[in-house]
Amino acid sequence: MSHRVQISNPINQLHSFKSTQKPFVMLFQTESCGVCHAIEPRLKDLLENYGVRYVAVDAGKYPEIAGQHQVFTVPTIIVWSENREILRESRFINFSKIERLLEFIQVYETEYESLSQTN
Repeated sequence: MSHRVQISNPINQLHSFKSTQKPFVMLFQTESCGVCHAIEPRLKDLLENYGVRYVAVDAGKYPEIAGQHQVFTVPTIIVWSENREILRESRFINFSKIERLLEFIQVYETEYESLSQTN
């Protein structure tokens, strides 16, 4: 099952995804970026393990979105949680770092839920 979110109007829809999805990942790429297309399957597999959704944004097609997010190179991966950027990886993507962060978030959310249920 793919967790890639298809959006028809990214300028309007990205804000709602960033504020409602916990965590949420944005992959900035371009059509001509071979590395971008090579890393997407690996990113998809990693995010599926944690049930995290992501959106791929074509920085060439939507330069205003790339500019709003201060993306100056591709590939760039931004991890969001609670409407805040918590990790950014560009050019040389450290998937181990992304995985450690997702593990931390998963543990934190599990512990928070168990504490909430006991109170």
